[in-house]
Amino acid sequence: MPESPQDMTLTLPDGRQLGYAEYGDPAGLPTFYFHGFPGCRYEARPLSEAAAAQGIRLVALDRPGMPGPGAQAGLSDVAVFPCAATDPDDSEIAEEVGWLVGLNMEDVPALTRASLPAARSLYHRRNGELVVPTDWTERLNASNAVRCLVTVGEGELGVDLRLRNADGKVRDTHALSVSADSDAELVRSAAVAISLHVIGELAPEVTVTPGEVDRLAAQPIEAIRPFFLGDQALQRGAWSSAAGFYEDALAVDSSFTLARLRLAEAHRWLADRPIDDDLARIRAMDLSSLSLLDSLLFEASAQPHGHEQLRAYEAILERPEYRFDPYATLLYADELYHRGALWGVPIDSAIALFRLAVRR
Repeated sequence: MPESPQDMTLTLPDGRQLGYAEYGDPAGLPTFYFHGFPGCRYEARPLSEAAAAQGIRLVALDRPGMPGPGAQAGLSDVAVFPCAATDPDDSEIAEEVGWLVGLNMEDVPALTRASLPAARSLYHRRNGELVVPTDWTERLNASNAVRCLVTVGEGELGVDLRLRNADGKVRDTHALSVSADSDAELVRSAAVAISLHVIGELAPEVTVTPGEVDRLAAQPIEAIRPFFLGDQALQRGAWSSAAGFYEDALAVDSSFTLARLRLAEAHRWLADRPIDDDLARIRAMDLSSLSLLDSLLFEASAQPHGHEQLRAYEAILERPEYRFDPYATLLYADELYHRGALWGVPIDSAIALFRLAVRR
């Protein structure tokens, strides 16, 4: 089936695909249209009739990172996948280890991490396997992947760690073992040990202590477990279930700032109540445990709707380490969808960004 004139692609020398659209007179004088930020190739659609009348073939290009297929530039350093267990009965413990590793590595200097929910989603769509090496390079925009196999014993937990590079080859293997009196401490200790090893391999110039790398050290594992379940539900779009799990986490530890922030996000998508009260409560909590991205998204959400909030999300997506973050893209698209028309931004731009968020 031939491509639509509004959904054309061109393969670049480095293998990426550039999305573009053509409007006006197909046989007219070729003229290029370059959109700003936000925007996409669909932005030129209202000019089609005028261009045809003037004998102009208007070619509108997507900028890198915008909705054209494969329009990606630069790679995150690492994607962290859920850990697998040698015994299926230990799968929950193994997944908690992998999730904690991903959270621990969110704010490591000189190291960027692919989206943890996106990595988890890809893992489950592949039934726990990465079918081809480019699964994480193309779909997650990451140059390395962390895979772990966990073995749980009485009071101890062993980890077989594999760090693969973009072509699928194993660049590092490491076996480690931790001991503790409870499963909760085993999970936390293993996640810290894995995080420290991966950081040392990928960013040897960075020095961090076990206490510094354990992002949720202040929260009991009894609060972290429902928090994980809430993140999984939020990722699936099960907003009510997510809210319930975050409330369970807060019932165990009312000072769990990240759980309070996620609860506000669940309320946002449920759209059954304003989130202003949620944001005010978060403002009064200790924000030091939030990652930089979570802090920036919180501040953006607290801005007045419209131009100020749009500009705050743009500032996040303009940062090299967050330009491909799917949730930041989704929040930006949502605000653009509801407010962009006030500044003449075509609704197609917001819809294209929604699609881009899903792909990411």
